[in-house]
Amino acid sequence: LGIVGRRFVFGAGLFPCLVRCSLSGFQWHVVFQQGALPRLRFLLFTEFHMPEAREIAGSDVGFDLDLGNLLSLQKVTVRFRSGGASEEAKAAVRHEVEIHPNRPRLDLYGI
Repeated sequence: LGIVGRRFVFGAGLFPCLVRCSLSGFQWHVVFQQGALPRLRFLLFTEFHMPEAREIAGSDVGFDLDLGNLLSLQKVTVRFRSGGASEEAKAAVRHEVEIHPNRPRLDLYGI
């Protein structure tokens, strides 16, 4: 677990027994590397900060959470910070869930 550039990275082998994860108020790009959180089933982002997400979406790193690396994922909930969310960020989150092998349920709030 660490910060690399403007990314908050969950590295391989971290938190092998974690089933639920809630990340609140993040203003960094979050990345889940292959092998991280192998049992994670429920992921919640609260107070997701869209100005930074828009900035990331337009940068060279892209807006990619690497949710496909969370092999047990069943549900993703994103609660955007007041002020709503950009169309690009909403589309990026939806795309990540759509291409995930498990097709986890997605709940978006504050859009």
